Amino acid sequence: MTYIYIYVYIKNISSNRTSLATDTTTATTTTKNDNNNGKKWNEILERQFTEEEKKQLHSPNFAQLEPIQKEVLSGMKMICADSFAKLDKNSDMLKDSRIYRYIQGQMFNMKDAKKSLEQAITWRLENNVEEIEQKIINNNGKPGFMSVEEYPYYDLMVKVWPAISFVDGYGKNINLQVDNDGHPIVINQIGMSDPTNITEGHINEEQATLFMIHMAAGRVLHLTKLSEERKEIVRCFCIQDLNGLGMKHLSSQTRYFIKLFIRIMSENFPEVMAKIRVINAPWAFTVAWKMIKPLLHPRIIKKIKILGKGNYQEEILKDVPVNQLPKCYGGNLDILMPALVSEGSDVDEITISRSSMEMIHFPINDITKSKLSFQFQCNSGDITLIFEYFPCILDDSKEFEELYEQIMDAYEVKRVERKDSGVINLSIPNEEEKHGGKGIVSGYVIIKFDNSFSWLKSKTVKYNINAIDS
Repeated sequence: MTYIYIYVYIKNISSNRTSLATDTTTATTTTKNDNNNGKKWNEILERQFTEEEKKQLHSPNFAQLEPIQKEVLSGMKMICADSFAKLDKNSDMLKDSRIYRYIQGQMFNMKDAKKSLEQAITWRLENNVEEIEQKIINNNGKPGFMSVEEYPYYDLMVKVWPAISFVDGYGKNINLQVDNDGHPIVINQIGMSDPTNITEGHINEEQATLFMIHMAAGRVLHLTKLSEERKEIVRCFCIQDLNGLGMKHLSSQTRYFIKLFIRIMSENFPEVMAKIRVINAPWAFTVAWKMIKPLLHPRIIKKIKILGKGNYQEEILKDVPVNQLPKCYGGNLDILMPALVSEGSDVDEITISRSSMEMIHFPINDITKSKLSFQFQCNSGDITLIFEYFPCILDDSKEFEELYEQIMDAYEVKRVERKDSGVINLSIPNEEEKHGGKGIVSGYVIIKFDNSFSWLKSKTVKYNINAIDS
Protein backbone atom coordinates (compact mmCIF):
# COMPACT_ATOMS: atom_id res chain seq x y z
CA MET A 1 0.00 0.00 0.00
CA THR A 2 2.84 2.38 0.82
CA TYR A 3 4.45 1.75 -2.57
CA ILE A 4 1.19 2.44 -4.31
CA TYR A 5 0.71 5.74 -2.42
CA ILE A 6 4.24 6.91 -3.24
CA TYR A 7 3.73 5.98 -6.88
CA VAL A 8 0.46 7.93 -7.12
CA TYR A 9 2.01 10.91 -5.31
CA ILE A 10 5.01 10.99 -7.65
CA LYS A 11 2.70 10.60 -10.68
CA ASN A 12 0.54 13.55 -9.55
CA ILE A 13 3.61 15.76 -9.10
CA SER A 14 4.77 14.82 -12.58
CA SER A 15 1.30 15.51 -13.99
CA ASN A 16 1.10 18.91 -12.28
CA ARG A 17 4.52 19.86 -13.63
CA THR A 18 3.41 18.86 -17.14
CA SER A 19 0.20 20.87 -16.73
CA LEU A 20 2.14 23.85 -15.43
CA ALA A 21 4.55 23.62 -18.34
CA THR A 22 1.59 23.42 -20.76
CA ASP A 23 -0.09 26.44 -19.15
CA THR A 24 3.14 28.41 -19.34
CA THR A 25 3.54 27.51 -23.00
CA THR A 26 -0.09 28.52 -23.73
CA ALA A 27 0.32 31.82 -21.90
CA THR A 28 3.53 32.51 -23.75
CA THR A 29 1.87 31.70 -27.08
CA THR A 30 -1.15 33.90 -26.24
CA THR A 31 1.11 36.78 -25.24
CA LYS A 32 3.08 36.31 -28.43
CA ASN A 33 -0.16 36.28 -30.50
CA ASP A 34 -1.43 39.40 -28.71
CA ASN A 35 1.85 41.13 -29.40
CA ASN A 36 1.68 40.06 -33.03
CA ASN A 37 -1.93 41.27 -33.31
CA GLY A 38 -1.06 44.54 -31.62
CA LYS A 39 1.84 45.04 -33.99
CA LYS A 40 -0.39 44.24 -36.97
CA TRP A 41 -3.10 46.62 -35.74
CA ASN A 42 -0.57 49.42 -35.38
CA GLU A 43 0.68 48.74 -38.90
CA ILE A 44 -2.88 49.00 -40.23
CA LEU A 45 -3.62 52.19 -38.27
CA GLU A 46 -0.38 53.90 -39.24
CA ARG A 47 -0.52 52.88 -42.91
CA GLN A 48 -0.11 55.89 -45.22
CA PHE A 49 -1.38 55.27 -48.74
CA THR A 50 0.15 56.94 -51.76
CA GLU A 51 -2.04 58.90 -54.19
CA GLU A 52 -1.74 56.03 -56.65
CA GLU A 53 -2.88 53.53 -53.99
CA LYS A 54 -5.81 55.79 -53.09
CA LYS A 55 -6.93 55.71 -56.72
CA GLN A 56 -6.85 51.89 -56.55
CA LEU A 57 -8.90 51.97 -53.33
CA HIS A 58 -11.70 54.00 -54.93
CA SER A 59 -14.79 52.42 -56.50
CA PRO A 60 -14.52 48.87 -55.13
CA ASN A 61 -16.24 46.02 -56.96
CA PHE A 62 -17.37 43.82 -54.06
CA ALA A 63 -17.76 40.82 -56.36
CA GLN A 64 -14.03 40.99 -57.08
CA LEU A 65 -12.05 43.26 -54.77
CA GLU A 66 -8.52 44.31 -55.60
CA PRO A 67 -5.87 43.00 -53.16
CA ILE A 68 -5.34 46.44 -51.60
CA GLN A 69 -9.13 46.89 -51.18
CA LYS A 70 -9.37 43.50 -49.46
CA GLU A 71 -6.51 44.54 -47.20
CA VAL A 72 -8.15 47.73 -45.91
CA LEU A 73 -11.58 46.10 -45.52
CA SER A 74 -10.28 43.07 -43.59
CA GLY A 75 -7.99 45.37 -41.61
CA MET A 76 -10.92 47.57 -40.56
CA LYS A 77 -12.92 44.50 -39.52
CA MET A 78 -9.97 43.33 -37.41
CA ILE A 79 -9.23 46.57 -35.57
CA CYS A 80 -12.94 47.30 -34.94
CA ALA A 81 -13.87 43.72 -33.97
CA ASP A 82 -14.78 44.68 -30.38
CA SER A 83 -17.16 47.41 -31.56
CA PHE A 84 -18.72 45.17 -34.23
CA ALA A 85 -19.34 42.51 -31.57
CA LYS A 86 -21.77 44.91 -29.83
CA LEU A 87 -24.06 44.93 -32.87
CA ASP A 88 -26.77 42.47 -33.81
CA LYS A 89 -25.46 39.74 -36.13
CA ASN A 90 -27.91 40.94 -38.84
CA SER A 91 -26.96 44.62 -38.50
CA ASP A 92 -26.71 46.57 -41.72
CA MET A 93 -23.51 48.09 -40.31
CA LEU A 94 -21.71 44.75 -40.75
CA LYS A 95 -22.10 44.75 -44.52
CA ASP A 96 -18.95 45.38 -46.55
CA SER A 97 -20.31 48.35 -48.49
CA ARG A 98 -21.38 50.05 -45.26
CA ILE A 99 -17.97 49.58 -43.59
CA TYR A 100 -16.17 50.79 -46.71
CA ARG A 101 -18.10 54.09 -46.60
CA TYR A 102 -16.33 54.95 -43.33
CA ILE A 103 -12.93 54.11 -44.80
CA GLN A 104 -13.52 56.13 -47.96
CA GLY A 105 -15.22 58.93 -46.03
CA GLN A 106 -11.96 59.52 -44.13
CA MET A 107 -9.93 59.53 -47.35
CA PHE A 108 -8.36 56.14 -46.46
CA ASN A 109 -6.83 57.38 -43.23
CA MET A 110 -7.33 54.16 -41.25
CA LYS A 111 -6.87 55.75 -37.83
CA ASP A 112 -9.54 58.38 -38.57
CA ALA A 113 -11.79 55.74 -40.16
CA LYS A 114 -11.59 53.53 -37.04
CA LYS A 115 -12.41 56.50 -34.80
CA SER A 116 -15.31 57.57 -37.03
CA LEU A 117 -16.77 54.06 -37.25
CA GLU A 118 -16.49 53.31 -33.53
CA GLN A 119 -18.03 56.66 -32.59
CA ALA A 120 -20.90 55.95 -35.00
CA ILE A 121 -21.47 52.52 -33.42
CA THR A 122 -21.52 54.08 -29.94
CA TRP A 123 -24.01 56.72 -31.17
CA ARG A 124 -26.17 53.99 -32.76
CA LEU A 125 -26.36 52.03 -29.52
CA GLU A 126 -27.13 55.16 -27.46
CA ASN A 127 -29.93 56.21 -29.83
CA ASN A 128 -31.43 52.76 -30.56
CA VAL A 129 -30.58 53.08 -34.26
CA GLU A 130 -30.20 49.31 -34.61
CA GLU A 131 -33.83 48.89 -33.53
CA ILE A 132 -34.96 51.75 -35.79
CA GLU A 133 -33.29 50.18 -38.84
CA GLN A 134 -34.80 46.78 -38.09
CA LYS A 135 -38.23 48.42 -37.79
CA ILE A 136 -37.76 50.09 -41.19
CA ILE A 137 -36.58 46.79 -42.72
CA ASN A 138 -39.38 44.69 -41.19
CA ASN A 139 -42.08 47.23 -42.17
CA ASN A 140 -44.73 45.49 -40.06
CA GLY A 141 -44.46 42.39 -42.25
CA LYS A 142 -45.25 44.27 -45.47
CA PRO A 143 -43.01 44.07 -48.59
CA GLY A 144 -40.22 46.62 -48.94
CA PHE A 145 -38.96 49.16 -46.42
CA MET A 146 -41.19 51.36 -44.28
CA SER A 147 -42.22 54.49 -46.22
CA VAL A 148 -41.30 57.97 -45.01
CA GLU A 149 -44.97 58.81 -44.35
CA GLU A 150 -44.91 56.23 -41.54
CA TYR A 151 -41.89 57.71 -39.75
CA PRO A 152 -42.71 59.25 -36.36
CA TYR A 153 -43.77 62.93 -36.48
CA TYR A 154 -43.77 62.96 -40.30
CA ASP A 155 -46.76 65.34 -40.55
CA LEU A 156 -44.96 67.94 -38.44
CA MET A 157 -41.44 67.42 -39.77
CA VAL A 158 -42.21 67.33 -43.51
CA LYS A 159 -42.84 71.08 -43.31
CA VAL A 160 -39.63 71.64 -41.34
CA TRP A 161 -37.43 69.49 -43.60
CA PRO A 162 -39.18 68.93 -46.96
CA ALA A 163 -37.06 66.33 -48.75
CA ILE A 164 -37.50 63.41 -51.10
CA SER A 165 -35.26 60.45 -51.96
CA PHE A 166 -36.01 58.89 -55.32
CA VAL A 167 -35.61 55.22 -54.42
CA ASP A 168 -38.26 52.53 -54.84
CA GLY A 169 -40.82 52.69 -52.04
CA TYR A 170 -39.24 55.60 -50.15
CA GLY A 171 -42.63 57.30 -50.10
CA LYS A 172 -46.03 57.38 -51.74
CA ASN A 173 -45.70 56.85 -55.53
CA ILE A 174 -41.88 57.24 -55.33
CA ASN A 175 -39.76 55.18 -57.73
CA LEU A 176 -36.05 55.02 -58.47
CA GLN A 177 -34.82 58.06 -60.43
CA VAL A 178 -31.07 58.30 -61.11
CA ASP A 179 -28.38 60.55 -62.56
CA ASN A 180 -26.15 59.58 -65.49
CA ASP A 181 -23.95 57.51 -63.15
CA GLY A 182 -26.84 55.57 -61.63
CA HIS A 183 -26.90 57.48 -58.33
CA PRO A 184 -30.43 57.95 -56.90
CA ILE A 185 -31.60 61.57 -56.85
CA VAL A 186 -32.31 63.34 -53.54
CA ILE A 187 -33.92 66.78 -53.39
CA ASN A 188 -33.92 68.84 -50.19
CA GLN A 189 -36.19 71.89 -50.42
CA ILE A 190 -34.61 73.67 -47.48
CA GLY A 191 -35.53 77.17 -48.62
CA MET A 192 -39.21 76.24 -48.72
CA SER A 193 -39.18 74.78 -45.21
CA ASP A 194 -41.47 76.22 -42.58
CA PRO A 195 -39.60 76.30 -39.25
CA THR A 196 -42.62 77.47 -37.21
CA ASN A 197 -43.28 73.95 -35.92
CA ILE A 198 -39.90 74.25 -34.19
CA THR A 199 -39.90 77.93 -33.27
CA GLU A 200 -43.44 77.76 -31.86
CA GLY A 201 -42.72 74.58 -29.90
CA HIS A 202 -45.03 72.19 -31.79
CA ILE A 203 -42.18 69.71 -31.95
CA ASN A 204 -39.27 69.33 -29.54
CA GLU A 205 -35.63 68.34 -30.07
CA GLU A 206 -36.13 64.69 -29.13
CA GLN A 207 -39.02 64.28 -31.58
CA ALA A 208 -37.23 66.11 -34.40
CA THR A 209 -34.09 64.04 -33.84
CA LEU A 210 -36.07 60.80 -33.93
CA PHE A 211 -37.58 61.72 -37.29
CA MET A 212 -34.21 62.73 -38.76
CA ILE A 213 -32.62 59.47 -37.60
CA HIS A 214 -35.41 57.55 -39.36
CA MET A 215 -34.93 59.63 -42.51
CA ALA A 216 -31.13 59.21 -42.59
CA ALA A 217 -31.26 55.52 -41.67
CA GLY A 218 -33.97 54.77 -44.23
CA ARG A 219 -32.01 56.51 -46.99
CA VAL A 220 -28.84 54.54 -46.20
CA LEU A 221 -30.74 51.23 -46.00
CA HIS A 222 -31.98 51.84 -49.54
CA LEU A 223 -28.42 52.67 -50.64
CA THR A 224 -27.06 49.51 -48.99
CA LYS A 225 -29.68 47.43 -50.79
CA LEU A 226 -28.68 48.96 -54.14
CA SER A 227 -24.99 48.54 -53.26
CA GLU A 228 -25.51 44.86 -52.49
CA GLU A 229 -27.36 44.34 -55.76
CA ARG A 230 -24.81 46.20 -57.89
CA LYS A 231 -21.71 45.08 -55.90
CA GLU A 232 -20.51 48.69 -55.64
CA ILE A 233 -20.93 51.69 -53.37
CA VAL A 234 -24.08 53.55 -54.47
CA ARG A 235 -24.44 57.18 -53.40
CA CYS A 236 -26.92 59.99 -54.11
CA PHE A 237 -27.02 62.94 -56.47
CA CYS A 238 -28.33 65.69 -54.20
CA ILE A 239 -30.10 68.93 -55.17
CA GLN A 240 -30.26 71.46 -52.33
CA ASP A 241 -32.98 73.95 -53.31
CA LEU A 242 -32.62 77.20 -51.35
CA ASN A 243 -35.48 79.05 -53.08
CA GLY A 244 -37.22 81.04 -50.34
CA LEU A 245 -34.35 80.95 -47.82
CA GLY A 246 -34.63 84.01 -45.61
CA MET A 247 -34.35 85.42 -42.12
CA LYS A 248 -36.95 83.00 -40.72
CA HIS A 249 -34.44 80.21 -41.37
CA LEU A 250 -31.61 82.02 -39.57
CA SER A 251 -33.04 82.40 -36.06
CA SER A 252 -30.85 80.90 -33.32
CA GLN A 253 -33.34 78.08 -32.71
CA THR A 254 -33.61 77.16 -36.40
CA ARG A 255 -29.82 77.33 -36.83
CA TYR A 256 -29.41 74.97 -33.90
CA PHE A 257 -31.71 72.38 -35.49
CA ILE A 258 -30.07 72.70 -38.92
CA LYS A 259 -26.66 72.08 -37.33
CA LEU A 260 -28.08 69.12 -35.40
CA PHE A 261 -29.52 67.52 -38.55
CA ILE A 262 -26.31 68.02 -40.53
CA ARG A 263 -24.22 66.57 -37.71
CA ILE A 264 -26.43 63.47 -37.47
CA MET A 265 -26.04 62.74 -41.16
CA SER A 266 -22.41 63.72 -41.75
CA GLU A 267 -20.95 62.06 -38.64
CA ASN A 268 -22.95 58.84 -38.62
CA PHE A 269 -23.89 58.21 -42.26
CA PRO A 270 -20.77 59.06 -44.31
CA GLU A 271 -20.24 58.78 -48.05
CA VAL A 272 -23.94 59.09 -48.89
CA MET A 273 -23.59 61.88 -51.47
CA ALA A 274 -21.80 61.57 -54.82
CA LYS A 275 -22.51 65.15 -55.95
CA ILE A 276 -24.31 68.10 -54.35
CA ARG A 277 -25.79 70.93 -56.40
CA VAL A 278 -26.99 74.03 -54.52
CA ILE A 279 -29.60 75.94 -56.52
CA ASN A 280 -31.54 79.19 -56.08
CA ALA A 281 -29.05 80.49 -53.52
CA PRO A 282 -30.23 83.94 -52.21
CA TRP A 283 -28.24 86.51 -50.24
CA ALA A 284 -29.06 84.72 -46.98
CA PHE A 285 -27.07 81.73 -48.18
CA THR A 286 -23.82 83.59 -47.44
CA VAL A 287 -24.77 83.63 -43.75
CA ALA A 288 -26.03 80.05 -43.81
CA TRP A 289 -22.91 78.77 -45.62
CA LYS A 290 -20.63 80.25 -42.95
CA MET A 291 -22.65 78.30 -40.38
CA ILE A 292 -22.77 75.00 -42.32
CA LYS A 293 -19.31 74.78 -43.91
CA PRO A 294 -17.34 74.12 -40.67
CA LEU A 295 -19.59 71.11 -39.97
CA LEU A 296 -18.70 69.42 -43.27
CA HIS A 297 -15.76 67.13 -44.01
CA PRO A 298 -13.39 68.54 -46.69
CA ARG A 299 -14.31 65.56 -48.87
CA ILE A 300 -17.99 66.67 -48.84
CA ILE A 301 -17.10 70.30 -49.59
CA LYS A 302 -15.30 69.15 -52.77
CA LYS A 303 -18.55 67.59 -54.01
CA ILE A 304 -20.54 70.82 -53.71
CA LYS A 305 -21.19 73.12 -56.66
CA ILE A 306 -23.19 76.31 -56.10
CA LEU A 307 -25.35 77.23 -59.10
CA GLY A 308 -27.16 80.47 -59.90
CA LYS A 309 -30.71 81.44 -59.04
CA GLY A 310 -33.14 80.37 -61.73
CA ASN A 311 -30.54 79.43 -64.39
CA TYR A 312 -29.40 76.09 -63.01
CA GLN A 313 -31.40 73.73 -65.27
CA GLU A 314 -28.80 73.46 -68.02
CA GLU A 315 -26.10 72.53 -65.50
CA ILE A 316 -28.32 70.00 -63.71
CA LEU A 317 -29.29 68.36 -67.00
CA LYS A 318 -25.62 67.66 -67.70
CA ASP A 319 -25.77 65.18 -64.82
CA VAL A 320 -29.41 64.07 -64.83
CA PRO A 321 -31.49 62.72 -67.76
CA VAL A 322 -34.52 64.92 -68.45
CA ASN A 323 -36.94 62.03 -67.79
CA GLN A 324 -35.46 61.49 -64.31
CA LEU A 325 -35.82 65.10 -63.12
CA PRO A 326 -39.08 66.62 -61.76
CA LYS A 327 -40.82 69.17 -63.98
CA CYS A 328 -40.40 71.96 -61.44
CA TYR A 329 -36.62 71.59 -61.85
CA GLY A 330 -36.52 71.54 -65.64
CA GLY A 331 -37.22 67.85 -66.34
CA ASN A 332 -40.40 66.11 -67.46
CA LEU A 333 -41.07 63.88 -64.44
CA ASP A 334 -44.52 64.66 -63.01
CA ILE A 335 -44.20 64.02 -59.30
CA LEU A 336 -45.55 65.40 -56.02
CA MET A 337 -42.80 67.30 -54.20
CA PRO A 338 -42.98 67.89 -50.43
CA ALA A 339 -42.92 71.67 -51.04
CA LEU A 340 -43.81 71.97 -54.70
CA VAL A 341 -45.00 75.57 -54.48
CA SER A 342 -42.64 77.79 -52.50
CA GLU A 343 -43.92 80.24 -49.94
CA GLY A 344 -43.68 83.85 -51.12
CA SER A 345 -45.37 86.79 -52.79
CA ASP A 346 -45.64 84.93 -56.12
CA VAL A 347 -47.76 82.15 -54.60
CA ASP A 348 -51.53 82.42 -54.41
CA GLU A 349 -54.10 80.31 -52.65
CA ILE A 350 -57.70 79.51 -53.44
CA THR A 351 -60.33 77.54 -51.53
CA ILE A 352 -62.99 75.62 -53.44
CA SER A 353 -66.05 74.63 -51.45
CA ARG A 354 -67.47 71.12 -51.67
CA SER A 355 -69.52 70.40 -54.81
CA SER A 356 -68.48 73.68 -56.43
CA MET A 357 -66.08 75.34 -58.89
CA GLU A 358 -63.89 78.44 -58.72
CA MET A 359 -62.21 80.34 -61.56
CA ILE A 360 -59.11 82.54 -61.99
CA HIS A 361 -57.72 84.30 -65.08
CA PHE A 362 -54.28 85.30 -66.32
CA PRO A 363 -53.53 87.80 -69.16
CA ILE A 364 -51.22 86.89 -72.06
CA ASN A 365 -50.01 89.58 -74.46
CA ASP A 366 -49.02 87.30 -77.35
CA ILE A 367 -49.90 83.61 -77.49
CA THR A 368 -47.47 83.09 -80.37
CA LYS A 369 -44.53 84.06 -78.14
CA SER A 370 -45.51 82.77 -74.71
CA LYS A 371 -46.49 79.61 -72.94
CA LEU A 372 -47.83 79.21 -69.44
CA SER A 373 -46.22 77.32 -66.56
CA PHE A 374 -48.72 76.46 -63.83
CA GLN A 375 -47.67 74.79 -60.56
CA PHE A 376 -50.23 73.67 -58.03
CA GLN A 377 -50.57 71.68 -54.85
CA CYS A 378 -53.84 70.61 -53.22
CA ASN A 379 -53.72 70.45 -49.42
CA SER A 380 -55.86 67.31 -49.18
CA GLY A 381 -57.37 65.12 -51.83
CA ASP A 382 -57.38 66.12 -55.48
CA ILE A 383 -58.89 68.63 -57.88
CA THR A 384 -59.88 68.75 -61.58
CA LEU A 385 -58.38 71.62 -63.59
CA ILE A 386 -59.88 73.04 -66.77
CA PHE A 387 -57.78 75.44 -68.86
CA GLU A 388 -59.60 77.75 -71.27
CA TYR A 389 -58.39 80.51 -73.55
CA PHE A 390 -60.36 83.72 -74.07
CA PRO A 391 -59.00 85.73 -77.06
CA CYS A 392 -59.55 89.47 -76.77
CA ILE A 393 -57.78 92.82 -77.01
CA LEU A 394 -56.41 93.60 -73.57
CA ASP A 395 -57.92 96.88 -72.43
CA ASP A 396 -56.79 98.44 -69.16
CA SER A 397 -60.03 100.42 -69.00
CA LYS A 398 -62.13 97.27 -68.86
CA GLU A 399 -62.15 94.57 -66.23
CA PHE A 400 -61.91 90.92 -67.25
CA GLU A 401 -65.44 90.20 -66.05
CA GLU A 402 -66.85 92.95 -68.28
CA LEU A 403 -65.00 91.66 -71.37
CA TYR A 404 -65.90 88.06 -70.60
CA GLU A 405 -69.61 88.81 -70.27
CA GLN A 406 -69.63 90.84 -73.51
CA ILE A 407 -67.79 88.37 -75.73
CA MET A 408 -68.23 84.93 -74.09
CA ASP A 409 -65.93 83.27 -76.59
CA ALA A 410 -63.58 81.18 -74.41
CA TYR A 411 -62.68 77.65 -75.51
CA GLU A 412 -61.15 74.70 -73.67
CA VAL A 413 -57.43 74.09 -74.21
CA LYS A 414 -56.66 71.38 -71.68
CA ARG A 415 -58.33 69.38 -68.93
CA VAL A 416 -56.49 67.63 -66.07
CA GLU A 417 -58.66 65.18 -64.19
CA ARG A 418 -58.36 64.83 -60.42
CA LYS A 419 -54.72 65.40 -59.47
CA ASP A 420 -53.27 66.42 -56.11
CA SER A 421 -50.31 68.38 -57.52
CA GLY A 422 -48.20 68.93 -60.58
CA VAL A 423 -46.53 71.27 -63.02
CA ILE A 424 -48.45 71.97 -66.22
CA ASN A 425 -46.81 73.66 -69.19
CA LEU A 426 -49.51 75.08 -71.42
CA SER A 427 -49.15 76.26 -75.02
CA ILE A 428 -52.17 78.01 -76.53
CA PRO A 429 -53.01 76.81 -80.07
CA ASN A 430 -52.83 79.66 -82.60
CA GLU A 431 -56.39 79.26 -83.88
CA GLU A 432 -57.74 82.81 -83.66
CA GLU A 433 -59.74 82.74 -86.91
CA LYS A 434 -61.36 79.41 -86.09
CA HIS A 435 -62.53 80.64 -82.72
CA GLY A 436 -63.56 84.14 -83.75
CA GLY A 437 -60.41 85.88 -82.55
CA LYS A 438 -60.01 87.57 -85.93
CA GLY A 439 -56.21 87.66 -85.79
CA ILE A 440 -56.10 88.62 -82.12
CA VAL A 441 -53.08 87.07 -80.36
CA SER A 442 -53.72 88.48 -76.88
CA GLY A 443 -56.26 87.37 -74.31
CA TYR A 444 -56.77 85.60 -71.02
CA VAL A 445 -56.05 82.07 -69.85
CA ILE A 446 -58.88 80.94 -67.60
CA ILE A 447 -58.23 78.24 -65.03
CA LYS A 448 -61.22 76.51 -63.44
CA PHE A 449 -60.80 74.52 -60.21
CA ASP A 450 -63.53 71.89 -60.32
CA ASN A 451 -64.44 70.27 -57.00
CA SER A 452 -68.00 69.33 -58.03
CA PHE A 453 -67.22 65.61 -57.58
CA SER A 454 -66.54 66.06 -53.85
CA TRP A 455 -69.70 66.18 -51.77
CA LEU A 456 -67.98 66.28 -48.39
CA LYS A 457 -64.64 68.08 -48.71
CA SER A 458 -63.63 71.61 -49.57
CA LYS A 459 -60.13 71.96 -51.08
CA THR A 460 -57.41 74.58 -50.66
CA VAL A 461 -54.97 74.85 -53.55
CA LYS A 462 -51.67 76.75 -53.62
CA TYR A 463 -50.62 77.75 -57.09
CA ASN A 464 -48.08 79.74 -59.06
CA ILE A 465 -48.46 81.01 -62.65
CA ASN A 466 -45.68 82.22 -64.92
CA ALA A 467 -45.67 83.25 -68.57
CA ILE A 468 -42.51 81.94 -70.24
CA ASP A 469 -41.19 83.18 -73.57
CA SER A 470 -41.33 80.45 -76.20
